[in-house]
Amino acid sequence: EEQVGLIDQLLMYYLLWLDGHTIVQTIFCCLYLQDPARLLKTVPAVGAFVDALLICCKKARDAICAALVYDDEDFLPTMFNVDLEACVFSSVPAEVAKRLEAERSRLSKAGGSVAEALACRLE
Repeated sequence: EEQVGLIDQLLMYYLLWLDGHTIVQTIFCCLYLQDPARLLKTVPAVGAFVDALLICCKKARDAICAALVYDDEDFLPTMFNVDLEACVFSSVPAEVAKRLEAERSRLSKAGGSVAEALACRLE
């Protein structure tokens, strides 16, 4: 249940970031994202989700930077010791998609309401 709550919280932070808040005060206020490789390796479903979330953040950042509609502090995360290149398992989109699918499959086979809720969020 805690994993479901964590994913929901990260989704909320992502939407707040897209709404105009800084990435440091939203997504990266989650302590798990301070060192995702170390903190999330043992939680494969959340780790796969975080890899996908970070890829989405990079893609959104690239689109916003290309449109030139941002404040500097929003898109200079290194000023705040935030690493957008961090990952748990991989930062390659194809590999992340495979891991998400593998985790969804594993959770679907496990059964139970929590596994089903996690699988739904990884979809």
